[in-house]
Amino acid sequence: HMKRWLLTGIALFALGTQIAWSAPPGLPQLLQATGEREERRIDVVPDPASLRADWWLYFNVGQDVLRERVAETEALLRRRYGEAQGAGGRSFSGLIDRIAGQLDAMLAASRLQAPEPRPAPPLADSYTPAEALELVSALRKARVELELESSEVQATQLALQSTLEQVDRDMATYLQLEPGTPKRLADGFEIMLQRSTAAVTEQQLRLRRAALDNQQAQLRELSSIENFAEDHLRGDEADLANIAEQLAAVETEIERAQERLLNETRRMLEPVGGDLLDQYSARYRQQRAVLAEIELASLEIRRLNLTAQAELSRLLADPDAPAEAATGLLVTLRDKGEAVRSDARQWRSTSERERERAGERLAESDAADAAGLINQDRVRLAQLSINGLRALDEELVRSSYLVRWINQALHARQGVFGRVIGRLGDSTLEARAFLASVTDRSLFKLGETPITLNGIARFVMVVVIAWLISWLLRRMLARLARRFPKENMALTFVVSRLAHYLIIGIGLIAGLSTMGLNLTNFALVAGALALGLGFGLQSIVNNFLSGLILFFERSVKVGDFVELDNGERGEVRAINVRGTIVNTNDNVDVVVPNSQFIERKVVNWTLQDPFRRIHVPFRVAYESDEDKVVEAGLEAAGRLSSTLTGVLGREPSVWLVNYGENGFEFELIVWLMPDAVKRPDAVFAAYHWEIRKALRRHGIEVPVPQREIRFRGEFPQALDRITER
Repeated sequence: HMKRWLLTGIALFALGTQIAWSAPPGLPQLLQATGEREERRIDVVPDPASLRADWWLYFNVGQDVLRERVAETEALLRRRYGEAQGAGGRSFSGLIDRIAGQLDAMLAASRLQAPEPRPAPPLADSYTPAEALELVSALRKARVELELESSEVQATQLALQSTLEQVDRDMATYLQLEPGTPKRLADGFEIMLQRSTAAVTEQQLRLRRAALDNQQAQLRELSSIENFAEDHLRGDEADLANIAEQLAAVETEIERAQERLLNETRRMLEPVGGDLLDQYSARYRQQRAVLAEIELASLEIRRLNLTAQAELSRLLADPDAPAEAATGLLVTLRDKGEAVRSDARQWRSTSERERERAGERLAESDAADAAGLINQDRVRLAQLSINGLRALDEELVRSSYLVRWINQALHARQGVFGRVIGRLGDSTLEARAFLASVTDRSLFKLGETPITLNGIARFVMVVVIAWLISWLLRRMLARLARRFPKENMALTFVVSRLAHYLIIGIGLIAGLSTMGLNLTNFALVAGALALGLGFGLQSIVNNFLSGLILFFERSVKVGDFVELDNGERGEVRAINVRGTIVNTNDNVDVVVPNSQFIERKVVNWTLQDPFRRIHVPFRVAYESDEDKVVEAGLEAAGRLSSTLTGVLGREPSVWLVNYGENGFEFELIVWLMPDAVKRPDAVFAAYHWEIRKALRRHGIEVPVPQREIRFRGEFPQALDRITER
């Protein structure tokens, strides 16, 4: 088949080539004339009463021609339909004005060019820490602007795509309408308006893409300068003097911020009434305290940054300067930064939640009354807090850069090897910061608690640790049970299972707590969920509760030999959440739902006493000596190790239980050892075998059923005649 298809393709290609070479001379001219006629048709001014599918190609021309065609289109629309009444008796003058406005806007936007990118700062030979930090701020600002512009481009592109798809759908409907109808004319105007609006959006998208390219180029240039500045830092005495002045101002602001925080904390602790206004006021005071905490944290980080900046300038200016202060400052910066980042996540969550709540209450209440005014202040304070968190983030970024630069300065004193170690350490810190930014990003919210990858990882880690603790404990109990298997097997199994459930439950609760969930609300949700599961999964819940009842009641334990109502017998190996595993003597594991042990009849052969008495029936002839029969039976019982001996009242015995049709019917009464109790079929077979051998040794006959047949009628006489012959 492959060869056949290949040969067919080659033949078709050869045929097409031959036709092309042997075509008549007038065919290219004919095709060219057809294309020219098609182009002349595109040059026709679009008329909403007779639009073609490709009518917009009329405007796909250069700037000079485009101006003329826009003017021709507006003139045609106003001349033909300016005063005419459209579908439903309405005038199209309003639509014509809107179409003309969009076409003019398209024409004006097509002449525009994207603004030139802002020039990057000139490249210097070296940079002070303050100048390098300014480059860091400019680079961070450029990244934010790039993200915003990228999102705007995506939004504009989606809007344009949606508009063009709508135009295509409307155009398909328009082409199916009868020419000359009012509906077709009205739809033609709407299509022209939508397509001209899309054209304006296309021009806006062109400008935004050009601006995005410029910003990307600016970002690359700033990043290059920032990398150069990082490798060419220098100390400056003038910079140290400026830092000292800034530190003094920051110290004064910190004292004021501490006083504000103290006052806001006192107000927040004031008693709150039960009125709704009092509750709003309480939340307002709490948000004021949060804002004061954010301002104080930002100032403290700024003070540390200025101190680190001064220390870095000293290290760069004097290579022989002591490094103890810089080393201690590094530890302080890292610890303080981690603590503030953790607090900032909580402050951000609280502020965003407060802004949402206050915004909802503001929409429900009157803006002029007391509740509305308080809610307005709540929204304003929440937004101020979020803005303060942005400033705090800026200071934290500066802090991370200063930590890296001080590390580089310290490692530079150790030569090339120290620089390599410093680079590796910086890469590790950057990777750690990147992972922290990814793992601390909110994925979704459970109630009002944001769920992050970090929280999920903590939850999984706590549950895994709980499972490992449970596994080790169950392993220790199993090892302890193997030393005393007869007495402690069932008890250790119950203890290990209950401990497993308890530890896993505690692990789940602790894991949810590490995620920041409010366990009070979670308890309500869990209660409702448990109620729903109770109705939807009644069988599973029933079996689970039945298993707990078996654990505490101990009517069926691990190691017991039980007989179910369907006749199956076996040893209980495990009691799980849903079912109990019963191992038969044929080594077949039967999973029995726990509820059957509670709701149905179950025979437990080893519930309270491991010893059990069995009745082994046998039969002898009437001519046998009864004393020898008893002796043979006791002899058979004594030959087997499964017979319990030496216990008063539980010795083997032989009972005469019935006078049968063919002989005496006896029963060998034997108490069994615990191991033999769990092997009933094999034990019965062994006793029957030993009884048979004992009866044979004592010459006692085992009777065989005898039948005497009597014939009546002619059959006996016929049988006699046959015999005589």
